Order: sequence, then structure tokens, then C-alpha cells
Amino acid sequence: MASDGKKRYDAIVVGSGATGSIAVKELTERGLEVLLVESGRDISEADFLPPQEEMRPRPMGVNLWPRVKAGLRGQHVQSRRAFYSPRTNAFLVNDREHPYSTPAGQYFLWIRGHMLGGRLNTYGRMLLRMSEFDFSGDETREAWPISYSDVEPWYERVEELIGIYGNQDGLPFLPDSRYVGPGYLTAVERQFRTSVQERWPDRRVISWRYAAPNPHRVPRGILAARETGRLTTLTDSIVTRVTTDDRTGKATGVVYVNRLTRLEGRAEADVVVLCASTIESIRLLLNSAAPKHPSGLGNSSGLLGKYFMDQTPSLTFGDCPGHLGWEADTSAPPDDFYPPAGGIYVPRFDNLDRRTDDSFKTGMAFQGAMGRIPEIG
Repeated sequence: MASDGKKRYDAIVVGSGATGSIAVKELTERGLEVLLVESGRDISEADFLPPQEEMRPRPMGVNLWPRVKAGLRGQHVQSRRAFYSPRTNAFLVNDREHPYSTPAGQYFLWIRGHMLGGRLNTYGRMLLRMSEFDFSGDETREAWPISYSDVEPWYERVEELIGIYGNQDGLPFLPDSRYVGPGYLTAVERQFRTSVQERWPDRRVISWRYAAPNPHRVPRGILAARETGRLTTLTDSIVTRVTTDDRTGKATGVVYVNRLTRLEGRAEADVVVLCASTIESIRLLLNSAAPKHPSGLGNSSGLLGKYFMDQTPSLTFGDCPGHLGWEADTSAPPDDFYPPAGGIYVPRFDNLDRRTDDSFKTGMAFQGAMGRIPEIG
């Protein structure tokens, strides 16, 4: 769908993933006319057809030969992600078509999904809340300018929209969500929970808190926005910069390039919301330098693009003697394309009410699954 460049919108949202899809819902439901700009292609039911021949299940994250084949097809970066799945690889970019570089000795694994929904098409559906322990400061770090009470109502709105499965665990450092059903632990996961909590009474082992399958495939926020009749979607359109008023310095719209025709377009709005993932949003802010913003939008401190953090998983696999079988998790409705979500989670246990480990400013958590893989080979 193309914009004729004449209509002025109330708001423009750049990016259609986890944040962009919620942003368009909230804005359109409040009566705003919104333009959603997505750099990648649209999606259809054909993208989610299960394979005709089901692959033999293997441990998530291993799949060495499928990784090699994906690399040969041009996904030499995407295939190196920790939780690899051949089925969802088609939702990630071809690295030959989307190259990037990093300074010597500073390699960065950039996982990208350029399509409607972004990485919502590939994430593991595990969704946790931050707590006041995360927002508050101490002698080693400053407090956030917002608190948990500020974001709690918004957690509830999102959880009500997408549906979360989990249990009422009553942990102040990991607030409970609003659940549509209980979480599930396999027999070996329950045994693990008992063993851990007997040995380390300060640690808790709980079920994942995970999103319900989305049979509509299109993000629920976008579906809700479409129902208002106030959403216009522009796919295959790469935003190059945010335009600003030379007098006030405020955003006035965006400039984009159609990735298929290579033609440039412009769209105007009173508000521009960047939801294009951390790196892409930073790129846009830096590329939007103007007389009022000589170093880029939002970069008066010179810190834009510095100190952001990526998820850094470290995977370990092993056997559990005495537990050779597996259990099917039926807590959430089945999905004919995605595997079930679920497993164990050990929330942060260090440096909560008092400092217990000087190796971390905050702490670390553990996530895993046991007794859920049908066959290893």
C-alpha cells in the first residue's frame, strides 16, 4: 500500500514488531489517524504452512547441518543465533543482502527480521515483567526516571491483549502477570525445582510465563488497529530519516525509500514514533541531523548509540539420568507451525534487598527446559 504523499497523519509509527504493533493499537484506539511504515514485506498464511515432511525433532539451538546450509544460502549471521530453528529462518534477513560491519575485535551478532511483525515471528514467546528492583538505583547505579508502578498498568494492557500463561508465584522481584491459564512444569522440571530450592533456599524455580499462540499471525496490536479503520500500512518502505521543523526542531514526518522500486517518498505527521528495534531506531536518530539537532535527534548528550545492551545467552545441553522420556505441554492451545513454549526459569537472586555478589551490579537469571524434546539424534 503506498502513500500519495498528500495526506497528513496524526502519527507515524516506524516498525511493526513488538513495540510498533502495540503503538498503532493505542494510537488508533484513541482516535488518531496513523501510518505504519515497515521496511520489510507483508506476510500471508502461506508463510506459516507447516512443512509437508516433518523434520526429526532436535535440541533447540544445535541443528549444525541446517545451520551450515542456511549459511551457504546467505544467512551466515542469522544462522548463528542461539535458539536456531530452520522453520523460522525464512523470517530473518539474508545477510548477503543486508551486510554490516563492526570494528576489529568487536563482533556483534545482529539478528534481524524485516517483515510485518518483525521478530515477533521468531521469538520464543516468553514474556516477563521488570520489577521495582530493576528500576530503582543503589550505590552502584542510578535509578530509572520511571518506576514499576508507572509501567504496571501497561503491562496489564498488553497481557490482556495477547494472553499469557503462567502461575501466581508471588515474587516481588518478578511481578506476576495477568494469566489466561496456568504454566506447566514436566516431572523432571518439578524434580529440579525441589532439588534447587532444597540446596539454595533463596532461589526459586518457576514455570515460564509465555504468550498464547497467535492463530492470526499478524500481530494482535495491528489487527486491533485495523479494526478502528484509522490505520494505513506501508510495507517494503525503508525510512531513511525523520524530518524536523527548522524553527522548532520538532518532528514533522519521515522520508522513506521503497525497497522494490527505489523511489523516495515522504509522509507528514504531528508525531513520529520510532519502533524499528534498538539499532535501526538509533540509526534513524543519527541520520536525522538538522540545524536544531546537529548531532542527530535526541543526541545533545553525545551518548546516542552507546551503552545499549544485547541479550547474551550461554547454552548448555545435557542428559538427565532416569528421565529418558518426554512430556507434551498442553497448557496452551497447540499451534501447527510453532512448537510449544514452556520450561523452567530461575529469576535473579543476587543483590536484591542487600548486596550479595559484587561481581554484578544487579544479577543474572537462568532459563531452560527439561523433558520436552521428543528425540535427540
